[in-house]
Amino acid sequence: GAFSLSAKYRWDKTCLEAGHRELMQLAHYLQGTPTRVVKFGGLMVDETDHDGSLRVETRMLRELILETSSFQSQAELQSILSAWDGSSRGTYMWKMIETDIMQTYDPGATIRVHLITDGEDTHSPGMFRGIQGMDALKTSLREKGYRIEWNIILLLFGSHEFHGLSVERYAELCQSSGGVFRIISDGYQNHGGDADFQAFLAAFDNDKAQYLHKQHLVAARTSSGAEIQLPQLTT
Repeated sequence: GAFSLSAKYRWDKTCLEAGHRELMQLAHYLQGTPTRVVKFGGLMVDETDHDGSLRVETRMLRELILETSSFQSQAELQSILSAWDGSSRGTYMWKMIETDIMQTYDPGATIRVHLITDGEDTHSPGMFRGIQGMDALKTSLREKGYRIEWNIILLLFGSHEFHGLSVERYAELCQSSGGVFRIISDGYQNHGGDADFQAFLAAFDNDKAQYLHKQHLVAARTSSGAEIQLPQLTT
């Protein structure tokens, strides 16, 4: 089945609209398939201790928008788009994915994940935070026998200060699992990314990635998922 995720962190209107367009295209290929759509983010909440002092706690935002055995785009897509409003202020991602998978699927399940995000994990606890959080997630899922195929769409608009290492890790995660990585960008010159990111972006063939993504989605409709393997750990 398809397990579709949409992250939201500092979404401006242009970025959110781009995310909506990608979700609309994805919905076409999910037609008639088992689909689960989860919206996630992070919240910073002020808490008062017993001594009256204030502290800030990070909380996970996890909202199940849709779960169906046969996705019907015409009837269900608009409500998904309306629910994805970009109101979160943080990305609580890797730990949320672990929580949702383990609370939803039996160990050993095969899952295709479609992840739309505009950045890195900023709010997950401990080892799950940051780009290295994917390693903690892969280890955890592998121990339970989950077989995951990752398909990630990274939305980069305006000044994002994204690092080459992070975008390379996203690409590696998709490639190693049999999925597809794509970047949607406005081409803003003063994006703040480092030299490694600039080099990756210059070499990245987005047209080819888009074509492969479409071909992949078509093939997945009739695939049993037997080709999806356990998560490959980073060496």
